[in-house]
Amino acid sequence: MIKMITGNVGIGEEVRPRDYSVPLESQRELAAYGTNILYPVDFGLENVDIRNLPMYENQLIRIWRAMAENPYIDFAIDDIVNEMISYSDDHRYPILLNLNTTRFGKKIQKKFHEEWLRVMKLLQFDKKAYTLLKDWYVDGKQYFYYELYDPDKDNGKTGIKKIIQLDPVRTKLSFDEELNEECYIFKDIELKNVLLKIPKDSIIEVDSGLMDKFHQIWISYLNKAYIPLNQLNSLEDAALIYKIARAPERRVFYIDVGQLPKSKAETYMKEVIRNCRNKVEYDPSTGKLKESALHMSLLDDIYLPRSADGRATEVSTMQGGNASIGNMEDLDYFKMKLFRTLNVPFSRWIEMDNGAQSLGRTSEITRDELKYRKFIVRLRQCYETLFYQLLKIQLKAKNIVTGKEFEDQADNIQFIWISDSMYAEFRDLEILKERLDALGSVEDYLGKYFSISWARRNLLKQTDEDIRRITAEIEAEEKSGEMDDMVDQDESDGEGGDTKLAWVQKMSPSDIDGANDPTDVLLS
Repeated sequence: MIKMITGNVGIGEEVRPRDYSVPLESQRELAAYGTNILYPVDFGLENVDIRNLPMYENQLIRIWRAMAENPYIDFAIDDIVNEMISYSDDHRYPILLNLNTTRFGKKIQKKFHEEWLRVMKLLQFDKKAYTLLKDWYVDGKQYFYYELYDPDKDNGKTGIKKIIQLDPVRTKLSFDEELNEECYIFKDIELKNVLLKIPKDSIIEVDSGLMDKFHQIWISYLNKAYIPLNQLNSLEDAALIYKIARAPERRVFYIDVGQLPKSKAETYMKEVIRNCRNKVEYDPSTGKLKESALHMSLLDDIYLPRSADGRATEVSTMQGGNASIGNMEDLDYFKMKLFRTLNVPFSRWIEMDNGAQSLGRTSEITRDELKYRKFIVRLRQCYETLFYQLLKIQLKAKNIVTGKEFEDQADNIQFIWISDSMYAEFRDLEILKERLDALGSVEDYLGKYFSISWARRNLLKQTDEDIRRITAEIEAEEKSGEMDDMVDQDESDGEGGDTKLAWVQKMSPSDIDGANDPTDVLLS
């Protein structure tokens, strides 16, 4: 139950934490958002001086959020999140529940799936999946407050009533000395300065799995990109300034002042400058050129006086710099360095910059793409903590399974992320093709040097379960006549007569069960 520690709430106002996934609504929220930050928290840890740790953590989160606004970082985050989630026309939600390896019965599995859809609906994961994953990736952690139904007040309903995403800047772990237990403190963003104490078991924390060098806080994956991003920004700013300030050609006016005294020569120079000065200047705030004669222009001409020695007034040109922003190897180097720190292949930025993306075959996929795929899998596994916890809470509240029963089968519960990665499909097809080619190369030696069992396990990489299932399917196709139709079609095409291709059908499940060694089962 949420308990208010400080602050005043008007009559009829609900005491609840602010949903971070919902945009700020009132002007009071907008005004208070940047000021009311929760800092003073006693973590209750011994022998560790971390009383300033919440302030340090909030400063880092603000830095990461500012970094996420950079175009390069935003591109990388967008690519990562889009790689993590994908939608299908056959499924409403991008994540499916797989219970095939669990020991739960069919009825229990059906209830699992029903409650899983309920959890997805409470999270609004079909609409908010991108935002939730992006916030988690940028902040390095997420907090979710859940509230259960009260059967006495909610007409006998059970389960999770609502799920609210909390802002990690305003949610901190604390220690309740009165109850001698840990809890969470949430600071409301309104001007009332309301502090809410939330039980620890009412909040689910989803961390990034990446800790700082002191192993005190969870950090964002953007943290290691801080220095490369600053280096890249500095180089771009320097190139832009040089391009604008030094690259344009300038006119140089050599003005003949004759034998005029210094004071009169200066007056004459000012009059000439006032008449000839270029009033067009560059506005760095808007990036546009505007006419103004009130302050110094970046494209000013140069005026130099000279005395009369036989030379009259002259106008010449000072050549500008030769910097080219479109061809800068240093800039590309720091871009590549930035994308490597973000674990995103730099080739994706190049392809986007060129306006086209080549999917290619597996042989053309770089090692960076394979590493990137593994990185995405690790991110998915970290975020699955949220789904495990919510599903467990929902099932316990519904009295479908107990906590111990769920924990016993937790390792067998799988969450399938829908993926549209063409790289994975190309990879699987290429692997299958290579295995079939290897199988064809040893076909003449089956029964002489190699057994069927060895070939199926080592070349086709089939497990005992796969062998039993495939053998049963082949026998069923033979009984139904499908296999005969295929053989007749092959003979009519002139491709029949080779009985060696049917060796896969000759291994029954009983042969597998009785084979102690892969070489025991031979082709007769």
